[in-house]
Amino acid sequence: MSSIEAVSDDQNPSANVAFLVIDDDVVDQEIVKRSFKKAHLKHPLIFANNGEEGLRIMRGEDPNVRLNEPYMVLLDLNMPVMDGFEVLDAIRKDDQLQDKVVFVLSTSDDERDVKRAYHSGISGYIKKNDIAKGFTEATRMLSSYGNVIVFP
Repeated sequence: MSSIEAVSDDQNPSANVAFLVIDDDVVDQEIVKRSFKKAHLKHPLIFANNGEEGLRIMRGEDPNVRLNEPYMVLLDLNMPVMDGFEVLDAIRKDDQLQDKVVFVLSTSDDERDVKRAYHSGISGYIKKNDIAKGFTEATRMLSSYGNVIVFP
């Protein structure tokens, strides 16, 4: 797990919204970092390598990582230890986490996975197939989303 601290930017109020990226693929983690940098976004980025680690961070149980509110979760579905659907179920059953904003990042375009994820209360489903090419646009959308919504 690693984190990147935000640089203060008064021109970008959404830079206060952190992103917890729960994804076991270090290449995809690097693509997320580069996409935020390419889009000139200065959000804090926190990375968890599996679902259990991500839940520990969200619950404040990891002494090495501090995740400040507000934050959004970018969640991979296909991971070892605890997959994304298990993470979503745990989030939605936890009184402290159930209202968190979660976007799925997945290689799966299976309609059943998409429907199941939305049924679990996600805010959006982003396919990773062309993540290296098109993710900069997605990061801008996520930043805008974080800037205009009211977090619980």
